[in-house]
Amino acid sequence: MKSKTIPILSTAGLAGLLLMQAAVASPAVAAVPENPTDVVCESPIDTVSYTTTSYLKPGEGNVSRDEKDLDFNDDGVDEVDIAIDGWAGGVGVDGWSGNGMANFRVVVGTLYDLTDVSKTFTITAADGSQLSAEAQVNDPSAPVSPAGGATPERYKAVTLTEFAPLVVQEARQSIDWTVTPDATMPAGTVGETGSSAHYHLKVPASLLESLGTEPVAATLTLTASIDGLAESVACPDEDGDGYTDVNDGDNSTCEAIDWTASSTTDRRLVDYSNNGYRSKVSPENGSAGYLAVHHWSSVDGNTLFWRVPIGTEHPLTAGATMTFTVGDNWTVNEDSFSLLAGDLFERFTGVPGFEENAVVGEPTYAVDGKTITVTLPEMPAASNVMFTFNGTVDGSSDSLSTGFALDGVLTGTYPESVSEQLGCNEPTEPTEPTEPTEPTEPTEPTDTSDDELPETGMELGIVTVLLAAGLAVAGGFLLRSRTRA
Repeated sequence: MKSKTIPILSTAGLAGLLLMQAAVASPAVAAVPENPTDVVCESPIDTVSYTTTSYLKPGEGNVSRDEKDLDFNDDGVDEVDIAIDGWAGGVGVDGWSGNGMANFRVVVGTLYDLTDVSKTFTITAADGSQLSAEAQVNDPSAPVSPAGGATPERYKAVTLTEFAPLVVQEARQSIDWTVTPDATMPAGTVGETGSSAHYHLKVPASLLESLGTEPVAATLTLTASIDGLAESVACPDEDGDGYTDVNDGDNSTCEAIDWTASSTTDRRLVDYSNNGYRSKVSPENGSAGYLAVHHWSSVDGNTLFWRVPIGTEHPLTAGATMTFTVGDNWTVNEDSFSLLAGDLFERFTGVPGFEENAVVGEPTYAVDGKTITVTLPEMPAASNVMFTFNGTVDGSSDSLSTGFALDGVLTGTYPESVSEQLGCNEPTEPTEPTEPTEPTEPTEPTDTSDDELPETGMELGIVTVLLAAGLAVAGGFLLRSRTRA
């Protein structure tokens, strides 16, 4: 993924941009729908539940199944794989009897990290009614990971090594299992690869005679807490004015910038180019900067235009990145990026104070599928970067009655001086000085009478005086030497 410098938009290009935006300032469809579900906001999903039922007839080598829904958030991708495979061994088509067996392989897999896993297998009659007390499962086999059978390869990336016990309930018509001792199942690459396991169990055909030629039904239910899954919901409009509510996207600290801006182009919304904002950053909310994803589309709705103004009150260290996630129903036109002059910031945002200084260098960008990464140069205080790009609506989407989303996150760091200014790096409190120790009282000399003084007392006194004088001279020499240095 090679980065490119964002080129400066020419004067002619700017004039064209202004004329085009003026032409589409009003939406082609001004009516506000009761619930425009394609104006996408994401709501995290905490708990999931899935169920599948298989039917095994006597004499059959495979099961039939109810249609199962393993796409909990309706995004077109299954989050888990649960299945019950089955075959009737040693049993004729004329009914359940003899020494044959109804065999089942019970499979569970996940592409997301699951906790609080609970999995229950139950046998019933085909109509869901309880079987007679004689119908009982044998003890299941030891679990195996990854799961076998027709389990897709993406569920085999992670191998489980420890398993919880399979708990056969008292009536022996159901089995509970948490899969692992701590009731967790890990993903590999979330949403793409994961883990799986299966176990086998048998039901003696002789215990199913009351069913005659009717199938035995086997149902598997999986419930769990899930991490990293979200569903798309209509954005809230609490005041009912037809404009979606805008969340404050500022999650910064005094050390680092962390801003979120996201919007949806939806031509069904009233004043659509000024509507559909889901999060932004603005001084109006007390933030030290401005970030939004401006949006509009061509008259026919098939070309989507995006403008991203970034203004900062504080200096921002070079290398901050703006990462965008593109909606799954449109594609970025990679060569459409253009840089707008800094003195246009207030004109396009209505927010003053970010045109005083110019950035040091040029921003670069890289497109990798549905991800756009823009790397910013050093930004002085009261400066801005503003760029535009466009994209094309996928052919399968109705451009005038569908929402097209773009979500961006800006992360970077402030210089240390800004962190100190904002109170992150508090100066260390000076250490309290230690109280001086009280001098020790001198010991009183022992009283000595004059006649006990040694005969050499005078000589000792003279030597002491001379020695003191010598030390004083030496001290003065050392002091002068240090002063010269």
